Amino acid sequence: MSTTMDSTKMTPEEEPNQETTAALEDEPTEETTVADEDDNVKDDCEDEFYDADDEMFEDTKEVYDYDENDTAKPRTKSMLMALLALAVMAVLVVGQTTKRQNDKTDAMTIMEQEEVEAEDYRRRTQSSSSSAFATKQVRFYITGDAPYDLYQAAQLESYMERIPSDAEFVVHVGDMRYAGDKATCTSREYAQVANIMKKSRAPVFMLVGDNDIADCPNTEQAWSYWRRSLDMLWEQWGTGFHRRQTIGRLSGTAGTGTWSFVLNDIFFMGVHLTDTSSPHVREQTVWAIDSVRAYLQQVRPRTGRIVLFGHAGPEESDENYLFFSYLSRNLSFEGAPPLLYIQGDWHYWDAEEKFFGMPNWMRFTVAGETEEGPTQVTVTSTGGPSDARVAFRYRRRS
Repeated sequence: MSTTMDSTKMTPEEEPNQETTAALEDEPTEETTVADEDDNVKDDCEDEFYDADDEMFEDTKEVYDYDENDTAKPRTKSMLMALLALAVMAVLVVGQTTKRQNDKTDAMTIMEQEEVEAEDYRRRTQSSSSSAFATKQVRFYITGDAPYDLYQAAQLESYMERIPSDAEFVVHVGDMRYAGDKATCTSREYAQVANIMKKSRAPVFMLVGDNDIADCPNTEQAWSYWRRSLDMLWEQWGTGFHRRQTIGRLSGTAGTGTWSFVLNDIFFMGVHLTDTSSPHVREQTVWAIDSVRAYLQQVRPRTGRIVLFGHAGPEESDENYLFFSYLSRNLSFEGAPPLLYIQGDWHYWDAEEKFFGMPNWMRFTVAGETEEGPTQVTVTSTGGPSDARVAFRYRRRS
């Protein structure tokens, strides 16, 4: 039977009669549509929680085993429904969480696998750097754009005679003669320069300048002079690192004046780039890229060092620009080795950072016409990444 609850506790004497109860039971209930529920959510919730009519009170009493001696508490079906909804939501959340955890476990498994591989790489790299690839250096000297007259010839010879004993090799970056008004080129000029360079205690590597071939009236004849006296000049030294390894060259006629080698795990290459017309640039570009790739594979997982030599820079011709453009594309990856380009042509000293727009490239330009003694260059490699300014250092000599 339903009862009506007053705001105070009920006593047995105050129990309502049957007529009052019947009247209450006969009262019509107000129907609520879905639209009304949507418009009056807040009011309905308040009624459900705070309306203490007989029917709701009785239902609540049955569910919660209400003790009439206790103070009444506003608990309703809605609270049960809310609890049920929370329970369902909790189940769904647990399910989703479990799925996410499973996905996360799979992802963590992959990540852990990658971390293991990365740690193994770091361990091998550190092991190589600290033992098999301890800090290594190569020291050499550079000169060029000389001799243009008899005075410069005598000065250059004096410089070669005083090349320090710490030199692994010497590089002449081209223009070993004065072009002037395209004066006649003679075989004697090339032979005299060869004899001057042989005064060095360290093997000499020559590069071709535009004065040496392109500015001669007969370029074919000039090429023959060059090949006879200056090409592969390093072979004139009976001792040196070049006797312990093969010096690489671009094959065929395109290879004249080119060379490459690896010394103390540092890569060196000379190419034929001048300020007029650089021949066989396509072949030289492919050769340079292939050689650099092979070198990087050889020193992996260590980070190498690359030193290139040429007579002129990328500003001087479209061919030169394309050479550096393709080379830079192949060395734009993260962790790429620092690169140094050494050239002549300008006849004054310059040291440029971020050469060709590459953050870890540098360029040294040799002072010409024997104004300075050969510049000392030291390349240092630790087996790991390095700032180009640390990897490549120079010391100018008076």
